[in-house]
Amino acid sequence: MHTVKSSNIVKFFETRIIPIVTITPSIHHLFNYIFDVSGARFWNNRIREDQSS
Repeated sequence: MHTVKSSNIVKFFETRIIPIVTITPSIHHLFNYIFDVSGARFWNNRIREDQSS
């Protein structure tokens, strides 16, 4: 009984945790990219307004 339970936990880690760990960095890069593309324009406009005033 105990061995079955621990192997289920291992299976859970292999199917759930590991994909999350491997996918998370690429999601992080994706968000950084989206922020750079959309946010950079916004912040550049803000900075220009601050400098001109």
